[in-house]
Amino acid sequence: MRDKARQWWARAATDHVAVNRLASEDPLPVAETLLFTAHDAGEKFLKAALLASGLPRVHTHDLDRLVREVTQIRPDLRKVQRSATILNDYGIEYRDVNRQGTREDIELALAALGEIRRGVEPILQAEEGGT
Repeated sequence: MRDKARQWWARAATDHVAVNRLASEDPLPVAETLLFTAHDAGEKFLKAALLASGLPRVHTHDLDRLVREVTQIRPDLRKVQRSATILNDYGIEYRDVNRQGTREDIELALAALGEIRRGVEPILQAEEGGT
């Protein structure tokens, strides 16, 4: 695996651990942080997939765009499109101080982040095996 892809993966995995820890107790007081960090982790997983696939890193926070970019050569990642769209809202909408995260939002974000990680992981493992 290319070094940059490995670095993005490691940062994403750390963010994923943080999201799970925030969700492990009463997540409502930290819902906005949890949701924003879930978006951030999804973004990093997708950027790792781009780099592992030999594509240049795209300077965006738009997860839908990242999925479009990586599916140019990894069409199997279309399966994470819905999850990317779900997490996209949490990277934008929850920066608004008037918006409060709900338990349903947290459950959706956790599921979406897990799906993106599971979708991207085989690409990174294949690249790791190929180096």
